[in-house]
Amino acid sequence: IKNAIRILNDKDVVVSKKEQSLETVQSLCIAGLDLEFKPADIQALAAEGIASLENGYAEGVMESMDLFAELLGYSPPPRSLRISHCRITGVLHRSETGEATFGPMVVYSRVRNSLALVERQLNPRDPKDLTYIKETVAQTPDASGKDSRVFEYLAAAVLKSGRVSLPG
Repeated sequence: IKNAIRILNDKDVVVSKKEQSLETVQSLCIAGLDLEFKPADIQALAAEGIASLENGYAEGVMESMDLFAELLGYSPPPRSLRISHCRITGVLHRSETGEATFGPMVVYSRVRNSLALVERQLNPRDPKDLTYIKETVAQTPDASGKDSRVFEYLAAAVLKSGRVSLPG
């Protein structure tokens, strides 16, 4: 009976309980991860995006876009700039008056398997800007490789942002 009581009494082995246990396990798991990116990692991410685009693998293109968006702090566009068959991500700017502009942005058309970079900031309330974004998406992709240069632009932006550990 004494052994059974000692086994049931877990005070000598319990480190933490409930939420604190979850936080402990989570911090131990995260501590073991290498979350640093090196320039070669960013270049590899861009290469994967380019390969996915060239092979028509939409899920791979969007996954690469999402990873770059996370690294660059990009977000989805305001509702008026969204297009049903496109994945759009970019920088949302708010002025002191509350006026929003969106850009630069990356636009991926799943229907056309094309990727476009819009470097200027668009006003979601301006009809000319709404027309501009729709025309950008409607452009027929050409064989010049311009689409793949978008991933090169994103990689350069990440490297320039300082979020990557440089050797040395």
